Formats: sequence, structure tokens, C-alpha cells
Amino acid sequence: MHLEELEKLMTPEDFKEYERLYSMKEDVYSPQWYKIQDIMQKILAKYGLDTPDDPYGIEKEIDEDEE
Repeated sequence: MHLEELEKLMTPEDFKEYERLYSMKEDVYSPQWYKIQDIMQKILAKYGLDTPDDPYGIEKEIDEDEE
């Protein structure tokens, strides 16, 4: 889902926080990156948009690598 779509679904406060977290530049799979991803998932969960079976998108990356 794109940020523009999320902006329409979320409250302004949640969207600003999500956008701030989304734009942070952390090394992928670092401890800080996992913390940021967890906070983002909690925000998405409020709107039923989370992916509880694959919260970090790891399975999606594996599938894309196989193609």
C-alpha cells in the first residue's frame, strides 16, 4: 500500500508518525530497524492493515528472489 492510500485511511496523527518511521534510514534487520517495523505494524494493526503472519516482509522477499 502506498503512503497516499494510507493517508486517506489513517488519522493525521497516526499517518504523521507512520510517515516519520517509514522515512528513517536504518540498516535493514538491525535491532533498531526491527523496533521501527514493530511500531509501524502496531499502527497498521489499528486499521486492520497489518500482516501478522509475516510482519517484516521476509517471506515476501524470499518469494520475489525465487522469481
